[in-house]
Amino acid sequence: MTPLLILANEGDANVKSNQGKEWYYSLARLGKRAWMLSYDGEGHMINKENNQLDYSIRLSQFLDHYLKGAASPKWMTQEPGRSR
Repeated sequence: MTPLLILANEGDANVKSNQGKEWYYSLARLGKRAWMLSYDGEGHMINKENNQLDYSIRLSQFLDHYLKGAASPKWMTQEPGRSR
């Protein structure tokens, strides 16, 4: 299975965050490589500049690891995939 990075923010009015959480936890129970990011106070879009920067860095690290063979960033090796 292709590794998956999920973004599920609590304030999302378009896609309920519970759907992202259920998807993530289901994948985790199946032993799949999945990570979920969630930013407090954000909705469907990430509007706060510090969260935009954090997401951009983590997305780049995720893609660099799986597409370019870069080392795993620390956030991907901590606890079972949940971050932020």
